[in-house]
This record gives sequence, structure tokens and C-alpha cells, in this order.
Amino acid sequence: MAKLYDICAKSREYTDGNGNKRPIWVKIGEVHEGQYGQYAKLYRYINLSGFPAQEGSDTIIATMFEPKDKHTTSDPVGMTQPKQEWQDATNSNGQIVPF
Repeated sequence: MAKLYDICAKSREYTDGNGNKRPIWVKIGEVHEGQYGQYAKLYRYINLSGFPAQEGSDTIIATMFEPKDKHTTSDPVGMTQPKQEWQDATNSNGQIVPF
């Protein structure tokens, strides 16, 4: 089952050092080729209602990008999955602080 595309949605824009508006893409899923054709896998931790939509629309636009090597420096911002690292909150005595 080969991965064909990364499915991304534009979360917002920023202005780069040259004054150009640039999108920030968030990877929301992948398109794969399987035994019965192409299919999409969407990440269930992504809340699609948080993405901007056009006035009067209840849909968002997703774009498919060919997957890139995770180690290249030219990857668009937000193309890699978020790291799921957990860190316990501790006080000055090293004791775990409950939330």
C-alpha cells in the first residue's frame, strides 16, 4: 500500500521577511494506493472545524501534495506530523504536579 499524497489544509498565513504572504499547511491525512484502488486516511485527531472556510460555506479545501523526504529543509511548514512528546509538570522539589 504505497502512499501517493499528503492531504493538507491551509490553517493560516504569515508574512515572510520579504513581505510576501505565505500559507501554513497542516497535514490532515494521506492518500494511498491499495488493492482496490486509491483511498484516503484522515487523522482523527485533526478538528476540521478549526480551519478557515469561505464566507457562507461549511466546507474546507484540502490540497494533495506529493510526499517529500521528512529530512529536507525545503518542506513547507506544518507538513510533518506533530511530535507526541509528553512531559510531566514538576515543582521545584521534583514532585509531579497534578492538573
